[in-house]
Amino acid sequence: KIYEHIAKSACSLMKASASLLTIFDEKEKKLYVVYRHNLTSEYQRLAHADIAYAAAACEQKKIRFMKDIKRIHQKDDGDMLALIMKQNIACMVSAPIELRNKVFGCINLYYGRHLETLKNRDILALFTEFAALAIIKAHAANRLQEHTRMVKGLEDIGKKYASSFELSEMTHLIMSTAVSALDTDTGGIIIIDEKNKTIVNAYEYKKETGKTKEYRSTARLQTGISGETLRTRKPVLIPDLSTQQDINPVAIKKKRIALAAIPLIAREKIIGILFLDSYTPRTFTQREIDYLTMLSGQAAIAIDNTILNNIFTR
Repeated sequence: KIYEHIAKSACSLMKASASLLTIFDEKEKKLYVVYRHNLTSEYQRLAHADIAYAAAACEQKKIRFMKDIKRIHQKDDGDMLALIMKQNIACMVSAPIELRNKVFGCINLYYGRHLETLKNRDILALFTEFAALAIIKAHAANRLQEHTRMVKGLEDIGKKYASSFELSEMTHLIMSTAVSALDTDTGGIIIIDEKNKTIVNAYEYKKETGKTKEYRSTARLQTGISGETLRTRKPVLIPDLSTQQDINPVAIKKKRIALAAIPLIAREKIIGILFLDSYTPRTFTQREIDYLTMLSGQAAIAIDNTILNNIFTR
């Protein structure tokens, strides 16, 4: 909502007809569109030159004014020029969202009338500083919510461990907690016999349905990602499976792109692997990795004790 508020408020303040808000990704060193106001999705999809112009404004750390927007689209095909006419755009302003020499993004403002000069530059510059403060505050709030959600997930696993010895219930809670905390699409757990290198049980959770099912896993314990996880006893993180070799064809068939594989270690033995998958490329932050390490430790103990309890009760 903060992005929507910034995009709409900038238009209102500067009397622009439309806006495009981009946020700077420090890791990728790129601008990504997060909100468009009074622009079509088709325009956003083809607005590569607009984003490049915004990137230049961010690099220069100054407001840039393009009196004739068609000039930055001279190399584009007729489709983009037609969209400019359809959107009734004459000129554009790119204002970096900056505070204390740090760039957080850029706001592009579009005008349907030709302007000879940009008025109220100082007001726009002051607005972008307030926008930067709002983004910082929103990010801090999101981190706090994320931390609270992660801590609650760990507490829930502890409570379930104290009250239930059903393996299916335990694995469901672990996977749903991990998927929610890291905002991935699916989760999976394979229970293994490390000595014999065999899979004993396998469970899969999908965020879309919120359900867990037991299935027959095709994970390769000697090679591939599972093999590397068992060999190194450390998390294996793949931002984009399409760039990797020796990938299980089933993962590609299921449209999994990004993947995290975390060993579940109890009593110094690997008793399983926790998988988290996304349908789009993504990286895993250090904070997320640290959380997965804590989660996997608690999950391994809970699963191991559940298995032992089931053996004793039988």
